[in-house]
Amino acid sequence: MTRTPYFEASFLRVLSGMGDEPFTPTDFLKAYQAIKNEHGRNDRNSRQFVNRNIIRLIKFGHVLQATDNQEDPKYLRAASSPRTKPLSNVKKDDAPDTSTPATRNILVEKLHQQRMALLSVMGEAEAYEDISTERPDMHQIIQPLYNDARDKVSKLHGRVKALESLISATQTRSS
Repeated sequence: MTRTPYFEASFLRVLSGMGDEPFTPTDFLKAYQAIKNEHGRNDRNSRQFVNRNIIRLIKFGHVLQATDNQEDPKYLRAASSPRTKPLSNVKKDDAPDTSTPATRNILVEKLHQQRMALLSVMGEAEAYEDISTERPDMHQIIQPLYNDARDKVSKLHGRVKALESLISATQTRSS
């Protein structure tokens, strides 16, 4: 099973802004640095982040190398490239009405599901930790499983926080 890679939203917006024309890492970096207020990275960290993520895009087949020039290669987005609608292009009219009780109920239900999943994965991580303590000889087998569980905990915690913020925002908006 292939995992879908995670790419930061601001990175994906820049990728979408590149359109279907070939681009260089330098072009991409300039566009990424133009939105510094969104990601907060300094120039050096931005360059490293962009280069690292372009390599990931190539690895997952979302970007293809269009030229063989090693000094300033050009890349082209593949059809499978992750796409996102830039936030600046979203109009207020396009935004769904989130003040309805039905929308709030859907968000509360999703929050409940994510909390349950979070508790389950936290229990899984604790079980791996307990087994590792009891059976140090299994540490090599357990450690990758424990690390995966901890990653899942972090992601689910982020989802719970996002849903809590959305629910809070819809309550404030409807009041």
